Amino acid sequence: MEQAVNVGAILDDIAANFPERPVFMEVERDSALTKTTYGDFLERVNRRSLELSKDGIGNGDIVLLLEPVSKQLYIDLLALLKLGACALFLDPGMSAATMKYCLREVKPKAMIASGFYKVLATLSGLSAQIDYYRREHSSSVNALNEESPALITFTSGSSGRAKAIVRSHGFLKVQLAVLKKELAITETRIELTALPMFVLANIASGACTVLSKAGLKDPKKASVKVLKRELCISGADSILASPSLVSNLVEYLKEENSALLNLKTVFTGGGTVRADMIETAARVFPEADIITVYGSSEAEPIAHIIESERSQEDRDLSRRGAGLLVGSVIDEIELRILPLDKPDDNIKRYSNHLKKLYGGAGFEAQTGEIIVGGAHVVEHYLLKEDEIGRKLDLEGRRFHRTGDYGYLDSRGRLWLTGSVAPGNNLSYAAEEAARAVLKDNLQLAFYKNHLYIETKNSLAPVLFNKLRMALAFAGATEISTVSNIALDRRHNTKVLYKELEKRALLSGRGRLFKLGDQGLFFRLFKSIYFRGRYAHRS
Repeated sequence: MEQAVNVGAILDDIAANFPERPVFMEVERDSALTKTTYGDFLERVNRRSLELSKDGIGNGDIVLLLEPVSKQLYIDLLALLKLGACALFLDPGMSAATMKYCLREVKPKAMIASGFYKVLATLSGLSAQIDYYRREHSSSVNALNEESPALITFTSGSSGRAKAIVRSHGFLKVQLAVLKKELAITETRIELTALPMFVLANIASGACTVLSKAGLKDPKKASVKVLKRELCISGADSILASPSLVSNLVEYLKEENSALLNLKTVFTGGGTVRADMIETAARVFPEADIITVYGSSEAEPIAHIIESERSQEDRDLSRRGAGLLVGSVIDEIELRILPLDKPDDNIKRYSNHLKKLYGGAGFEAQTGEIIVGGAHVVEHYLLKEDEIGRKLDLEGRRFHRTGDYGYLDSRGRLWLTGSVAPGNNLSYAAEEAARAVLKDNLQLAFYKNHLYIETKNSLAPVLFNKLRMALAFAGATEISTVSNIALDRRHNTKVLYKELEKRALLSGRGRLFKLGDQGLFFRLFKSIYFRGRYAHRS
């Protein structure tokens, strides 16, 4: 087996040349700081490889890893990769039924589980399924090469059923190199990351990762108090987390009237990054470059922007419906904008709106679905039927359909306006425009010409007419206040629009009045304290 083929060898050279360099830091409950060096880490990985080999794990075997983010997780992962085995990851936020579906599709030979996950595997019946597939397993495998599978993960399933993504040894090497370059990872970086797969990029770059005990698997419930303590004690100069977790940390620091001066870089992505959150983050991370990274499970990264590069004009454009600016497309990505086959009236109206925003008829931006290709873009899913509607052959090569809707401006920067799902093309653009009117840190969702506002309080009736005017470009016909807007479990950032629509129908009754009526009818209802659902049709 050649080391050049096996991505599991990423640790070897660094550990040999810099054995005392820390690969992991952990802040204990008593605030003590513990470190694990690259030399010690490599020794543990090699020892674990021997143990797994004796247990019958070898080249080509698929092994489910059900473990919390910890040193042991990465010891097991790299030990498996060194053996030529393939590691299977399931999102802890998945339901037991979804997990069982994933196992039926992938058929792992064995499972490594610990702690709560071991109990989960037993109670949910996952262990029994793996025992069944172990008996079915064939011992004949191909020699390890760059196409050999190294990692199998599943998409979140927020836009349909979860799809298996297979990353080969060759693919992982390319992706890790791209991440190192685009995230500017150096051996001196100390980073706390809430996204487990990015730890591999840190290891491949010789950097140090702070393993958090703040409960980061659920951004909504994560302890930002613990997170702040870990960032301070470890001396971390970088954090990489979902927009939801960064937003919660920002709000905590703002309420505490404090700032984190040691942070030099804040990376956020994996969901919608709101412009207002980025602006507030700049105040509590005064020494940091705040960088929005745009990508997907199948293509990470695609584009990024440093907050300092975002001009006041860019912010004003977002507030007026231009969408979310995610920055310049990286060199390694080939990006195309694929127009919708049948653009509706909203899209036609929006094209005229963009021309006005950008100064008239000279603006030639094409709005449509964002598709991407490149060496670090996953070309295939495990199941061929999952590729229908998600993969596209164009110009003699394979492109991935991101499902996002947007355009490139005259400077070649990418703007997101929504998703290609019916009723969602302008969701991001409309939500940013509405947020500029409300001027509150409220969760919003725009779906099928309907703006949902998550609040338990009443809103001044005059705001609804302002919202109608601000959202004219998106064809808004109805506005409702709801008690809860459903978000994805993984990052607690993406709105589950179909789930929202179901909940809204059950959210209770409310009064109706016409937004456009400024006469006696409007004045009569202006003083009423409205509760529940507000529906305002133009």
